Amino acid sequence: QRCQVHFLRNILGHAPASQRGSLALALGRLFRADTKEEARTIKNEIFETFEKKAPKSMECLDEGFEESLTILSFPR
Repeated sequence: QRCQVHFLRNILGHAPASQRGSLALALGRLFRADTKEEARTIKNEIFETFEKKAPKSMECLDEGFEESLTILSFPR
């Protein structure tokens, strides 16, 4: 399990300043997903947009992504 707030900070910390705002919005959408499947779809969309613009952030996202979804295993 991984704290989504700290994970978000880590990802944004690796992003160029010019990309942080739009990446933060995209990640907010990711962390509001209702299911793991929805989160994975959003992650793929984020990668398509930011893979070249913020490669270190995408590496960080990829490494901790599954751990950040643990919360979606619990009933709401």
